[in-house]
Amino acid sequence: MEKDQREKSGFFDLPAPETRKQLLEKLQKIIWRERLIEINPSEAGINPNTQLEKHPPLFFGIGGGGKELSRALPFDILPMILVGQKLKQNLGLGPLYILLADETTCTNGFSQQDVARLMTGLKSLLEIILKGLGKKNDWIVFLESELDETLGSEARVYYETRISDVQKTGLPIYYAREIAATLIFDLIGENKGIIKLGWTGKGVHDDEEAFDKETVSYLQLRNISNRLSFIYTPVGVRIFPGTTGMLERAPPYICSQPWNRILLKPSEDPIAKLRKATLAGGGLQWKQSKRLFDGSTFLFEELVYREISTSEKQEFQGQKIAEKIDFIIQYIFNGREKEAETIWNETFQKAL
Repeated sequence: MEKDQREKSGFFDLPAPETRKQLLEKLQKIIWRERLIEINPSEAGINPNTQLEKHPPLFFGIGGGGKELSRALPFDILPMILVGQKLKQNLGLGPLYILLADETTCTNGFSQQDVARLMTGLKSLLEIILKGLGKKNDWIVFLESELDETLGSEARVYYETRISDVQKTGLPIYYAREIAATLIFDLIGENKGIIKLGWTGKGVHDDEEAFDKETVSYLQLRNISNRLSFIYTPVGVRIFPGTTGMLERAPPYICSQPWNRILLKPSEDPIAKLRKATLAGGGLQWKQSKRLFDGSTFLFEELVYREISTSEKQEFQGQKIAEKIDFIIQYIFNGREKEAETIWNETFQKAL
């Protein structure tokens, strides 16, 4: 069939598969251009041994809390979901996973019942959120305690064996479980490598960079091939000035002060909350919070819904961003508000 005949019939040659070099270059450009990616650690985290041409998986994990259990689901987790989605769409990645670390959270001394309520509730909320974004089929959300049924018995055996071996190096149990969880996804990805999505920020204890550096050191110690790439989104933010009058940072998916974060909740009022915080000297006056929230709305408009409308009259700095956040929350929970609020109230019984 001649070229003009093929075009008229709607038959086109499929593009040749991209090589790893092309995909690595594409990943680097995404890192440079995407405002929700921390450039320096992410660029350093690119591993040429990650076989991007073979569609490796991406994953990130969520803990339930350290000193206390999380009391709400912050809006700040949305950047991780959106960045994961962008990487999949641009690089042709395999499945996207969110691992809810219920068993690991229990090692912090919390009751199994409280942790189960929190983490199963988070799973249900995340599934509603992903469906609301129209991306549910791209993601697999599961509890650590569901490892066997989700990834198979071989993955469970590998996980427990690896935890034990990492502990022999002298690392604490939390680090051992984090490292073992990361390596599981290389196993199920048939050793193609993975992209691990994490978060990082100055002044935050035990951000993802700390775990990832120990993971690389462990692989070197055990002479295991390193096929892992690490990409980082920004740390979460509290919106009111802290005791020093400055911005306080927090993990993007853990919240100890619901009043001090924008929440991913149907009944949340981000416009009123950000107005109050901004007029008090915080909120969208801060460069870090403006970047996080503005970047989230920008990527949402790129991936999900083009050109969110805002009012012409602006009563406080960053009101357009606040209005877009309000639209995003309403869009995500549209039609499932009551269901999501019920799950929220059962999950975060001690939220306020």
